Amino acid sequence: MWGIRSRAWRSVCAAGLVVQLLVWVAGPTAEPAAAHPLPLPGGDAVRVEVDTSRDTGPLPPVAGVVTGSRTPDVARLAPLQPRFVRVDASIDRMYDCTTGRLDTAALAVLDEHVDRILAVGGEPFVTYDYMPECLAAPGGLRLFGPTRRPPADPALWEAAVAELTGTLVSDRVQRGAVPVRYFETWNEPDWFPFYDGTLTQFVHGIFLPEARVVVAEEARSGVDLRFGACSCFFADDRWIDTLIAAAESRGLPLDFVSWHYYANVPFLGPDGLEPFAGPEFLPIYRILGRRNPFANPSVYEQQARRYRTRYPGRELIMSEWNLSSGGFDRRNDTHEGAAFVTATLIAMARGGLDGATLFRLTDHWTHDASGRPLPILKGDWGLIDLTGTPKPTWHAAAAWGSLPDRLVETVSPDPARSGVWAIAARDPSTGRTVVLAASFSALAPHAHRLKLVLHGVDAASSDITLRRIDSNHTGADAPTTVARAAADEPGAARGHGTSTTFDLDLPRQSVLVVEVTPDHRQPAVLH
Repeated sequence: MWGIRSRAWRSVCAAGLVVQLLVWVAGPTAEPAAAHPLPLPGGDAVRVEVDTSRDTGPLPPVAGVVTGSRTPDVARLAPLQPRFVRVDASIDRMYDCTTGRLDTAALAVLDEHVDRILAVGGEPFVTYDYMPECLAAPGGLRLFGPTRRPPADPALWEAAVAELTGTLVSDRVQRGAVPVRYFETWNEPDWFPFYDGTLTQFVHGIFLPEARVVVAEEARSGVDLRFGACSCFFADDRWIDTLIAAAESRGLPLDFVSWHYYANVPFLGPDGLEPFAGPEFLPIYRILGRRNPFANPSVYEQQARRYRTRYPGRELIMSEWNLSSGGFDRRNDTHEGAAFVTATLIAMARGGLDGATLFRLTDHWTHDASGRPLPILKGDWGLIDLTGTPKPTWHAAAAWGSLPDRLVETVSPDPARSGVWAIAARDPSTGRTVVLAASFSALAPHAHRLKLVLHGVDAASSDITLRRIDSNHTGADAPTTVARAAADEPGAARGHGTSTTFDLDLPRQSVLVVEVTPDHRQPAVLH
């Protein structure tokens, strides 16, 4: 009888969850709907001009990943050149309620994970969550258990956070290891599945104790630590403003603003309910499990620009993002997902984000919400599937990792309307230039003709290669070498003095990487 009542209660709560989602996303802090890409009049080509002589600054460090586990798979991140690698601290799983301390073996596992992140050149980015059951305050709906509750005694939470932080900072400094510098409060506290309490309880019971820990640990270790919030479910001004005000009024740090965004919001992934929610959510999922035709990577640029104005002087970090949340999305396994990842990274760079972490490195789920086995490819979020095979999205992220460190001027039509995102970067010491272009549209995907003009590049004395991710190429294919050819030869590089022009096909939902390296090998003819 209790099980029936419990399932019914969970179903009622699930309905409330959906209402909360729709109200939040449709509320005053929601992003304006971006114009949708449509074919250009008369079938005109999208023209992208790159001036390799005009350095426009460093490549924004938006390449980053959420690991999702503490396994050696982190080594697979090396080609992606991530800045941040986000790790949930999972304090609820490390805390020993009998001793009131964190388990030393679990701390050692986390410490080794930090070493692996540093070994691939990443910056560990640790999120303080969740609440040990024995520390959780009574009450609440407890739909997802007591670990989402605020603490009954904030001092005990503060002690647990202090022990974790000391292990990752002072203890590492003392033995000559690189310390963790970035710490983020909780995970999506403004979204009921991950925090079951009020904003006031969060400020006083969780956020302020964590901020005090960071201040104390910085003084103890001498390391410049960075603390931020709110790792919100979306760009939630109310929560962020409240936390900033609480920190500033007490002279405590809030060094960066972090939030999440999944482009398919307010809908859930269209290809099956994420199993963590449980079968009680299936009736709601049947309503919301669909594609949002207005999903557009340009929203990420809009959010970054808005927060750059709203929160000047603070780092802006999109600490979780992907195409869909809450439900599987098979686009994550295909060239379509790769096109979305590439277009979004370009949009983030255009918006000037200081960091971003894609959810996530490896697939996780083996069974659906009803306990039935799932196929290997089912729309899970990883860049790598459960067999260890990189997906097209991994190759898209690796293409971003191949970009040189300096951006050069790139002029192209508004991607929110054209459906084509482009960026170019150059290594000043070698002259190597890489252009990355993506075609993506959730509403009206279509092929494009791309006219790419590289100023300051002489086709006659350069190696030029193309790499594609589309319905015929996974991204693992060897790059194709482009011929230096006469102006009337289609598909080749045409030289005009110190400029080179390409007339290229850019299929629907695809990625194109053009790499130019001066004075190397003699290229073969393009087949």
